[in-house]
Amino acid sequence: MSGKVIPLNKQSSKVKQFIFGIYSHKMVYEDGTWREHFFIVLKHRETGVILEITPFSRYLRYYNRNLDRRRPATIRKKASLICLFLNYLLIDSYEQFKMDNLLSITIEHGQRFLQAYADGEIGNRERKEASTVYRANIEVARFYIWLQKMHKKKVSNIYTITMLESEEYRDKDGKIGYYQKTPFDLVVSDVVRKQVFRDIPNKVFWKLLRLSQIYYPDITLGLCLQAFCGLRPGEVCNVRQLVCPLDGGGYTYSLYGGKLESFTINLTNKYPMRSDMVDVGGIKKRRHQTCYKAFLPVLEHYYNLHIERLKNKFVEPGYFPLFVNEDGMALTVESYREKFKKLVHTHLMEAIKDSEDFEVRNYAQLLLTHELAPHSLRHWFTVQLVLQGESASEIAMYRGDNNLDTALIYIRNKSELLKMHKKANASLIQEMMKFGNGGVQN
Repeated sequence: MSGKVIPLNKQSSKVKQFIFGIYSHKMVYEDGTWREHFFIVLKHRETGVILEITPFSRYLRYYNRNLDRRRPATIRKKASLICLFLNYLLIDSYEQFKMDNLLSITIEHGQRFLQAYADGEIGNRERKEASTVYRANIEVARFYIWLQKMHKKKVSNIYTITMLESEEYRDKDGKIGYYQKTPFDLVVSDVVRKQVFRDIPNKVFWKLLRLSQIYYPDITLGLCLQAFCGLRPGEVCNVRQLVCPLDGGGYTYSLYGGKLESFTINLTNKYPMRSDMVDVGGIKKRRHQTCYKAFLPVLEHYYNLHIERLKNKFVEPGYFPLFVNEDGMALTVESYREKFKKLVHTHLMEAIKDSEDFEVRNYAQLLLTHELAPHSLRHWFTVQLVLQGESASEIAMYRGDNNLDTALIYIRNKSELLKMHKKANASLIQEMMKFGNGGVQN
């Protein structure tokens, strides 16, 4: 790989024939685990032909040394932002900056890019929220640090500048936090954040589960793993069967008195799930994920139905997916989401639109103008944990989070959640008793 900062001797008339982009390569290692490696490449703009793997690829490895345990989507997002920056600085604004390499880079260059990014002049052409700009700000500062480490005094305009400093702050509840300060001085306009539609009344949730078993029985257990174990959609598609020889199986469980006592899903490694090497979805945090104990009776019911059904299906040999498509190959997260969408906006809508229950009928009206995504089941799961009185650390553990931030947000909103789910505790206990006694609702 070339040691030059940018692998082109450019002429103004030819610059815009090229563009920086991302190339990914999937590999299966000797231990059977699956990895996707990313490279920043220079491509011909019109044909997409890759001309060269650039030295900027080293940045992805430098600041993500634990790449093997990061989601490919996370790495791709970081690489995409750096490609935007390189295209802005070295190609799209070449007439303005006249830069043939990054040795002459200044703080102003990064500031100009970030302001244009915040204002929606580049990227997806929409003004960005402050949180999005903050993350981009940090990523560009890290790229500058990498340039400092790689080229030292050759990047004379930025070599002595401290790019990241931690500053302490207190939130409205007095909790101490830290944020990263950079030399980039930006003006970020307020953006009204689009409200995500994700609430599911308990009455509607149980109806959704029963309808899924009728219309999409191949994903019903997946809905349970989201709603009772806190899995993300992509993680559901990575669950392997009990008999999988890797890592001691895709999950483990124990019985007591013939009843399910525990159920733990193995998400510690990402393995190929299909022979065509299609990535079925991401695992955000590698872990063993345990089902919340109160939901075990319901999980056991739908688990048994799923296993019986799986016995009669062809499953691609050697890959052991728990969720398969019509061809016996592992279900992808895209297919999972599509099935969920049809389940909600076709079958659930039809079932509840004329309900005698006002709350349920009103929810059907909301579904006419709002799309419900499968991630809403993880939200439902978290709400139930809060209403059951679990602590922030327990909620974060059951959700598979890296920190307590999300759990604390839910706990701070507990009073609002109680208003919205006045009978949540009672209805949850009643549902568990029905399944625990072997009863199945119609």
